[in-house]
Amino acid sequence: MLGIRDQVPVLFALICEKIALAEKSKWVGGSLDEAILTQQTRYQKFAVASTPRAGTHLLRTMLGSHPSIEMHGEAFNRFGQHLLPYSTHDATIQTILERHLFRPYFEYVEAVGFVLFRDLDEHWGEDDVWGALAKIPDLKVILLDRTNRLERFVSLQKSLRDHVWYVGKNDSRVMPDSRLAVSCDELTEFINHDLENRAQFCTRFCECNIFPVAYEDLLKDPDAMAAALLEFLGVSPARLLVGTGKKEQRPIGTIVSNFDEIKSRLSHTEYAHYI
Repeated sequence: MLGIRDQVPVLFALICEKIALAEKSKWVGGSLDEAILTQQTRYQKFAVASTPRAGTHLLRTMLGSHPSIEMHGEAFNRFGQHLLPYSTHDATIQTILERHLFRPYFEYVEAVGFVLFRDLDEHWGEDDVWGALAKIPDLKVILLDRTNRLERFVSLQKSLRDHVWYVGKNDSRVMPDSRLAVSCDELTEFINHDLENRAQFCTRFCECNIFPVAYEDLLKDPDAMAAALLEFLGVSPARLLVGTGKKEQRPIGTIVSNFDEIKSRLSHTEYAHYI
């Protein structure tokens, strides 16, 4: 830098000016000219709204495999702040949006998104996450659901026990072949809460463009779903690759010890669609 100062003083002065601007704004984007900042924030903003054990990592890794999509994880996971480069104590919702998520990127980036667990990430500290996101102009929402709520309920219970929340595509760990009994009352309460939360989410984001996706459809025909997702986001076509493995390979009937009882009790009710 001393050599530049002596040999190219104009360049040295420009560098100093940019550093001063970045320090003043407390982030590197603060040093960008307005025209460049506009060019590098023209991408499509989107959120993947999901719930635990609904195929979130599957969809996240698929979208993240696109060369022109910048895909972030759970940006407002207040229960896992140790995994984030910020916390509720030092970053507001707006700071996270402007400086960590929807910041300037190189012009080849066509879309930038992040994961939002709709049943866990309603607030960041005392602030309303949903309200802040719903105000973002042209925000698109991919609403991911696992139609079979019984499978999601069982998967959630197992992960709470074994603490395995992510399985990589080439993960060779042997998962325990445990079985468990499911309380019918707990299951219906779980389904009711999930459907109520989903309805509340859709109401709050009614002004956004929402694209519903079923986890089961992602497994059945990933290429067709990938094409539909890229068209929804307005991103150039590309082959998307899955970066996760499937934690549980067994049919649900072999995992739930009282599966026949659950199916019998709920088969002629409004819950039949979810088992």
